[in-house]
Amino acid sequence: MYFLRLFLCIACFTSLPVAGFSQQVLQQGYTFLGRVGKMTRLLQSHDTLYVQQCHRQLACTNKYAQRYRILASRQQDEFHLLQLESLDSLQMTPDPYPLTRFSLVVLRNLTAQQAGYYVASKGSTRQQVAELQLSSEELRHKFYFTYFSDAYLTTLRQLPSLTTKADADRIKAETQQPEYAALMKAWQASDNGDLYATGLTREILNRACIKLGFSPWLADESIVNIIRAEIKR
Repeated sequence: MYFLRLFLCIACFTSLPVAGFSQQVLQQGYTFLGRVGKMTRLLQSHDTLYVQQCHRQLACTNKYAQRYRILASRQQDEFHLLQLESLDSLQMTPDPYPLTRFSLVVLRNLTAQQAGYYVASKGSTRQQVAELQLSSEELRHKFYFTYFSDAYLTTLRQLPSLTTKADADRIKAETQQPEYAALMKAWQASDNGDLYATGLTREILNRACIKLGFSPWLADESIVNIIRAEIKR
């Protein structure tokens, strides 16, 4: 009888809802390769999403990362919608934790290799984020930065680098294809904070390199070096 009561007690306890967010959306880190060695890396730990700003010559850490609590997540077709709360206080302000510290992030086609990243709403209240309705058709026309998983990034780094003018010419010709014009159109229609199109430029370069079998890891520096070498001739 004792063991029966003990079993029922354990069963009742384990069936209770657990407070907080526990779903592991990102199973590993995901990195966007920016320009001039800059990188942005997403890393989830329990209910916290870290957005790390790092450099290719330095290891990414959480020391200077932006921190967000994942309040809720839902899957909608090929999209994961994350409701986030900023955990970082605003410095030198009488309101370090404003009511508009919430945002909605959309991950598209999340796989073990990569994920598209788009901030659908920022500087919003919790209620605004919770009530925001976005159709899948609407989301498909937005611009997404492609983040590569840690494992896939290791593979990409092992691909051949751009070394010759012929390599650079192939990349240039590739970027003239219609798919990149469509990408630019989506970028223009999206409020993504990429004021000087540096992210767009690198997104196009990353895609072109991978499509042609080159490593995107040091692609922008490689092209600059190729151009400089041609000028000196």
